[in-house]
Amino acid sequence: MPPGGGPPSHIQTREEEAFYILEGQLTFYGREGEITAGPGTYLNIPKGAKHRFRNNTARTARMLFFFAPAGIEGLFDEFSALDKPNGEPAEALGALNAIGEKYGVQYFAD
Repeated sequence: MPPGGGPPSHIQTREEEAFYILEGQLTFYGREGEITAGPGTYLNIPKGAKHRFRNNTARTARMLFFFAPAGIEGLFDEFSALDKPNGEPAEALGALNAIGEKYGVQYFAD
């Protein structure tokens, strides 16, 4: 995850999501507040929990994602084919939700 990078708030309705931080530091935001996670940290996000994360540092972070059950992989394939957003947040959010709907993922502007 590059400096300043991270997805908007979102909910997965079909699977749990987990992260294992390999390098760097990420800040995770959820209903319970925020957690700053460094190397060796494992976080589990339950299905239906609204969350997001961001790299608030000047250093690239690396992590592993885990999803259970499988099936969301196509979402990332489709995201990689998108053109870069033109700077209009509403347009980018609309594109994310158009793809996310197929995979039970909803993105939010907050």
